[in-house]
Amino acid sequence: MANIEALEVVPIDADRCEAVWPLSVEAGWNQNVADWRFMLGAGRGFGCTGPDGKWQASSLVLPLGQKLAWISMVLVTKARRRSGLGTGLLKRCIDEVMSQPWFTLRRLDPYTLKPLLEEILAKVASAEGVCR
Repeated sequence: MANIEALEVVPIDADRCEAVWPLSVEAGWNQNVADWRFMLGAGRGFGCTGPDGKWQASSLVLPLGQKLAWISMVLVTKARRRSGLGTGLLKRCIDEVMSQPWFTLRRLDPYTLKPLLEEILAKVASAEGVCR
């Protein structure tokens, strides 16, 4: 069973790339320290550390030009999976994107967009094979 004690979501700065990189290794992804450094320098990272100071989960909002962002690097250690950490970090990234001045959909319909994104998130999270 996953350890579900509450963890604080904190920013991940580019100078923490070596400490957060093991999340990619555990997941079997191919990012290296240089990739993390670039992405964290170009975007905004969010994550959680455990009581031992090791990163337990990560997420990243990477701008693609002036009006588009890519939410990526949503990684959770095996011991913390199925505890809601990934979902919480994905929601934090969605909030980050929605807070940007260029996010015009928020201006058009702020009351229905967020529930729609959360519904999509719930469907993705429950899809078979999404979590390793």
